[in-house]
Amino acid sequence: RCLLQTEILQPIPNGNALVVSAYLDSRLEPGSVRILAIVKRAPPLELHCYFACRNGLFVVASPAEVNLFHDHFGFPWAAAHILCSLHGGPCLKPDKVALVSSERSDGQCFVANIQNAARPQPELNSFTHNFGVCISTLFGGYNNVLQFTQAMEMYRLLGAGRVTIYNSSCGPELDRVLAHYTATGLVEVIPWPIDRYLTPSTGWTYPTHPGDVHYYGQIAALNDCLYRHMYDTRYLVMNDVDEIIIPVGCASWACLMMHLNRIYDAAVYRFNNHVFPYTAVDDFGSVFDRWKGIPGRNILTQVRREPNPIFAFNPTKMILNPRQVVETSVHYVVFTFGKRALVSSSLAKLHHYRSPERPNIDKRDLIIDPVMWKYKAVLVSNVNSVLHKHRPPPRLIP
Repeated sequence: RCLLQTEILQPIPNGNALVVSAYLDSRLEPGSVRILAIVKRAPPLELHCYFACRNGLFVVASPAEVNLFHDHFGFPWAAAHILCSLHGGPCLKPDKVALVSSERSDGQCFVANIQNAARPQPELNSFTHNFGVCISTLFGGYNNVLQFTQAMEMYRLLGAGRVTIYNSSCGPELDRVLAHYTATGLVEVIPWPIDRYLTPSTGWTYPTHPGDVHYYGQIAALNDCLYRHMYDTRYLVMNDVDEIIIPVGCASWACLMMHLNRIYDAAVYRFNNHVFPYTAVDDFGSVFDRWKGIPGRNILTQVRREPNPIFAFNPTKMILNPRQVVETSVHYVVFTFGKRALVSSSLAKLHHYRSPERPNIDKRDLIIDPVMWKYKAVLVSNVNSVLHKHRPPPRLIP
């Protein structure tokens, strides 16, 4: 008796694990099926793998290798790779993988479809999208409609062909906007019902922020996005929904990457975080009056950023070549085959539109940085177009 995975984040029988997804990974010899999961850290899991070949035959593999991800922040549950080695056996390209909790189980097993089994690795320079954005996760009834719409339109202007969003819960107005972007093909929504099985934390450190797993399983979601789009997207942008990587001397990510590859020639580019606090908005008169009824923040009024402390930790975000990455955390890549580079803020900055990180700094001491306004005309037009369709009556800016 085998339980077939029918949705993301599904528990396996007789095992303390939630399976996210399974992917064939031939980059490391002898090749393996890499199952992304969220597992209970103790006691250690003991699992065995069986592969389903195209003819329906299940082939016994070796015991699974369960590798916890580097960052779990002390929470009882953590993201993990469950590795099932192919070992050069008779089934080199399986389309399903089964997990059982021991060699002699009670007959129950868990079967996951291998997501990329039917997708051939593309030829060099043959990608569906040049840029994709990975965002995790929406939770707590997230309903910041205006800032979300501005972010989606900025990603599009910068060159994104697809934005993948892991959604635990969002508000009704945002749900309508998500439906619009899904219909247009820009947004791919992955349901993320983690609170059905675990108590997710809304913070970073355990036990200061109580819960079973760090920040709604953010690291598992980011790594699923990495493997999901490894071979159909040239570059992946890894950031949160309130963040945008903005080039300084260019208008697009394509232009930026051309310069970065010439300067650094890296697989992973990290960008320094710069906080543009909600509490330091500027008054632009009646320019944005017709957006007043839209739920959320207007990032175009946030043109002041906090100075970054010289020696403090900076929570960078990334643009990376997914084919060169095995494991990513939130602010850095854990395992890559290529070089890493920290990008100079003179070339690009990570704009983070949020509550103040340093609330004691007077508004007059913040740094005025209106670089986003070079996109204002087209951004306002595009945002108005979306809100006109999905937030009637229209509140348009002339």
